[in-house]
Amino acid sequence: MALRKAELRSWAKARGRELGEDRSPQVIDRLVPLIEELHPERILLYSPLPPEPDPSALVERYPARYYLPRVVGAQLAVYPLESPQVRHPWGFLEPAGGEALDPQALDVVLVPGLLFDLKGYRLGRGGGYYDRFLAGLRALRIGLLFSPFLVPELPRDPWDLPMQILVSDEGIHWPERA
Repeated sequence: MALRKAELRSWAKARGRELGEDRSPQVIDRLVPLIEELHPERILLYSPLPPEPDPSALVERYPARYYLPRVVGAQLAVYPLESPQVRHPWGFLEPAGGEALDPQALDVVLVPGLLFDLKGYRLGRGGGYYDRFLAGLRALRIGLLFSPFLVPELPRDPWDLPMQILVSDEGIHWPERA
């Protein structure tokens, strides 16, 4: 399964380079009405790496308290979006530090991924950071993706958690349940 996941990661990254235009504005256009309906107060964003949609435009379109994750050892910690940011060695922006928020206080977690499947499972970059972070959180898990990265089925491990909602440039997808 590890080899299959590695092949899928390579495929998704190559496909991302072929996309051409950034479809992030269309993803945010689909996300905003959903967020307005949910009325969350605390939303965790992420700093995207290709081919992930950029969720940052949500800040201008919905009033909430926004946060970003920071890699601390093998875990993710949560800091206010306004915190000074630094570039992580892997290329994404993360908070430099400050006062962390208890992740249990989050209402919504916007989750990046290379691929998502019809049941809501995601294929990340392989570090397990989001898998560990999402375990036990009460926050709503929303995966953001571009439509070519929604596939019928992905390999998964017992610790993988499905997203409760997927939002793409083509619309909102309610994952199938077994």
